[in-house]
Amino acid sequence: GITLFNYEDNEGWYLYDPLSDPYYRVYDEKPTVVDVEYTIYTKNKEITAWYSQFGVNNGAGNSKFTMWCNNNNVPNEFECKEYGKKDGNTWYKTILHLKAPLGEYDKILVLKVNGDEIHTTLFDGDNYPSTKMHGKRYVVEGSFDTVTKKWSKGAPF
Repeated sequence: GITLFNYEDNEGWYLYDPLSDPYYRVYDEKPTVVDVEYTIYTKNKEITAWYSQFGVNNGAGNSKFTMWCNNNNVPNEFECKEYGKKDGNTWYKTILHLKAPLGEYDKILVLKVNGDEIHTTLFDGDNYPSTKMHGKRYVVEGSFDTVTKKWSKGAPF
């Protein structure tokens, strides 16, 4: 069943997002959902796909749902391009366009990094802050070092 609200005005809001954990959130006031540009910088390897599993697993592993995209050349949705070189390393810039509640930008997207079969959760599942605006989109940036497999906030340079 669905829990009824115990707010003073007897009104609440459920926000369902299968790309977040938990995949639904409850608010007393209507949340503001915004367009977010997730900008991901990767060292030496490009991101080739993303996926997210959600739903209930019955133990046999066959009842979860998977959302995925394995084409990193979809204009205005999922794009990956060479960004620049630093200290002999090539950095790639990947941009994902998604929606999120204002200030709650964490997602459980798993990114597939080319070559080494690296699968990493976007920003380690952390809620990185928005650093700037790009038109009407909030920009959230993070860098992933494919050697150390560590995330850091912001652009690498």
